[in-house]
Amino acid sequence: MADGDWYRRACGFATRVWPVNPGRVRDRQARLRGRWEAAEERLRTALRDEGLVRARETAESRRLAKLRGDRDRAAHAFDQRDFHRAVELTQLDVTLDGVLHLASLAAMATAVGAIVALAVAWVLGQPGTVVAAIAAVSAVGPVASYACLAAYPEALARKLRTASLGCAPEAVNYMAMSMRVVPALDRAVEFAALHSEEPLASRLRALIWEVHLRDTPGIEAAFLRFAAQWGEGQDDLKRAFFAIGSAALERTEAGLDRVLEKARRIAFDGTKARVREYAAGLRGPTTALFALGVLLPLIVGSMLPLLIVGGIAPSLVPADRSVSGSSLVVPTVLAIDVLFPLGAFAYARRILGTRPGTATSPEDRAPTPGRLRWFGASLLAAAGLGFALARTPTTMYLPLWTLVAASLVFFLPGLRTAEARRRSTAAIEAEFPDALFMVGSRIAEGSPAERALVSTAKAIRGTHVASLFSRVVRHLQTSRAGLDAVLFGPNGALAEIPSRTVRAAFRMILEVSRKDPTTAGKTIVDTSAYLRDLQEVDREIRRDLSSTVDAMESTANLFAPLVLGVTCALYGLMARAFSHLVLLDISPALFVGIVGVYLLLEGAVTTYFRVGIVHGRDPTGVRTQLVRTWPVSMGVFTATFFVAQIALAG
Repeated sequence: MADGDWYRRACGFATRVWPVNPGRVRDRQARLRGRWEAAEERLRTALRDEGLVRARETAESRRLAKLRGDRDRAAHAFDQRDFHRAVELTQLDVTLDGVLHLASLAAMATAVGAIVALAVAWVLGQPGTVVAAIAAVSAVGPVASYACLAAYPEALARKLRTASLGCAPEAVNYMAMSMRVVPALDRAVEFAALHSEEPLASRLRALIWEVHLRDTPGIEAAFLRFAAQWGEGQDDLKRAFFAIGSAALERTEAGLDRVLEKARRIAFDGTKARVREYAAGLRGPTTALFALGVLLPLIVGSMLPLLIVGGIAPSLVPADRSVSGSSLVVPTVLAIDVLFPLGAFAYARRILGTRPGTATSPEDRAPTPGRLRWFGASLLAAAGLGFALARTPTTMYLPLWTLVAASLVFFLPGLRTAEARRRSTAAIEAEFPDALFMVGSRIAEGSPAERALVSTAKAIRGTHVASLFSRVVRHLQTSRAGLDAVLFGPNGALAEIPSRTVRAAFRMILEVSRKDPTTAGKTIVDTSAYLRDLQEVDREIRRDLSSTVDAMESTANLFAPLVLGVTCALYGLMARAFSHLVLLDISPALFVGIVGVYLLLEGAVTTYFRVGIVHGRDPTGVRTQLVRTWPVSMGVFTATFFVAQIALAG
C-alpha cells in the first residue's frame, strides 16, 4: 500500500460515517473569515494610532506584535495554506473537512476507549499506579490522536521531500540525458518520470498530467512551480531543478552541456553533503533508541524477579489460596510487550523517516499460497491456545517456537528466489558503469549501437553483467526487430531485469545512438562516470551508517536472549523457593511467555531499523534478516534457559 493510501481510505470512511454538512462548512468558513477580518481591522487601527502613542513605544510594540500574531493565526486557520500545499505535493485525494472529521472521530473513539479501560480497571481493583496511568492516557490520548491525524498530510509531505533527496541526482541525471538528445523540457520530465524512483516519479507524472489537462499555462511554468514546491527547505534540489528548466532556453550546444552538467553536479553534491550530515548526526538518536528500546526493557525484565519476590509487588497470601485479580500481569504485559516495542518502532520509524533516500530495492514478493496461509493461521491459533494452556516454563517454549514457525510460513515462500534476484541485480548494477563506459567508447569511435553492444559483451566475459549483455546480443542475433523491440519488447532482453538504472541506461543508449557518434559516446561515458560516483557515495553511506547499529544488533540478537534466559531460570528458582511464603502474581511460565514475545518484537524492530539505516527501504532484506534473526534469538534464549536451569538446580 502506497504512503497515504490508508489515510485517504480512512478519510473517505469518516465522511461516509459522518457526512460533511455544506451549511456547517460555510458557517465555519464565515466565522473564520470574520475572525481574520476582525484581527486585521484591530491591527490596522493599532497601526493608525501608533503615531499618537510615542511615549508608550515599548508597550505599543508589544501590543502590535500580539495583534500581528492574532492576525496571522486567524489567517492560517482560514486559508490552511500549509494543508493545501501538502495535499498538492503528496497528491492525497482528501479534503480539509474529511481530515477534520477523521481526526474528530479518532479523538472520540480514543476518549471512549480510555474511559471504558479506566472503568474496567477501577471495577477490577487494579493498583493505583495502573489507574493513574490509564487516567493519564485518557487525558492525553484524544488530543494526541486528533493532532496526529490532522497533521498527517503535512508530515507526509515533509517525509516525501526528505525521501526525494536521494532520488534527486538520479532524476536530474535522467532529465539531463534526455535534454542532450532532444532539448525539450516536456520530454525530459517524461523520461525522468518513467525511470526515476518513487516518490519523485509520481509527482513528475502528475506534473505531466497537469500540463495535458491545461491546469497550468505550459510545461515551463508547471516545472518551475514543481521545483519551488518540491525543493522547499532543500536549496540544492531547487537550484538543480531551476538549472534544468533554464537549460531548455540555451541556444548553443556548449551552453546546454554547461548548464546540464551544473545541474547534475549541484544535485549530486547536495545529496552527498545531506547524507553525510545525516550519518554524522545519527549517533545520538541511535544511542537513544538503543537505550530506550533495548537496554531499558532488558534492565526492567532482569529486575522483575527481584522486585516481585523482594516484597515490593507480591500478594502476601497463603499459598493454598487463589488470587482472583492480579496486580502485575497487565502492567507488565503492557510495558514489556506493548509500550517498549511500540515506542521503539515509532522512534525507529521517525529516524528512518529523516533518512535521505538512496537506492531502494524493489519489493519482489510472491504471494503466499492459500494452503500455506491457512497453515500459518492455524499455527498462530495453536500458539494462542498454547499461551493460554501452558503451566510450566518448559511448555511455554512450545507456543513461542510455534510463533517463530508461523512467521517462517508467511515469510519464506518465494524468499530464496527474491533474494537471489536481488543479489544478482545488485551485482549487475555494481559492474554496469564499466560496461557502459565500453559501450560509449565504441559508439564514440563510430560503431553502431548494435555492434558496440556485441563488442562489449565479448570484452566483459566472466563478469556478472556479462550475462545481461550476452542476452541482449542473443536477442539481436535471433530477432529481426529493431533495437527498441529487442530491448523493451514484451519478451525483450530486459523483460526480466527489475533494475530501473539498467533499463534507463539502455533507453538512453537507444535515444542517443540516433545523434552523431561523438555526442552519443560522450553522453554515455558521462553517464557511466555519474553512476560510478553515485555507487561510491552509496558505499560511503553504508560504511558510515552500518557501524552505528552493530552494537544494537549484537545486543538484541545475542546478549538480550542470554541475559533474559538466565533471568527466567532464576525467576523459576526463586518462585519455587518462596512458594510457601508468597503467591506470585506472575507465574514462571507466564514470565517466560512475556519475555519470549518481547524478544521476537525487539528482534523485528532492530532488524527493521538496521536494514533501513544501511540499505534504505528494502522489504526483501527485512524478510531475509527476520527469518535468520528470530530462530537464532529464540534458540539462544531457549538454550540459555535450560542450561541456566540445570546449573542453578545443581
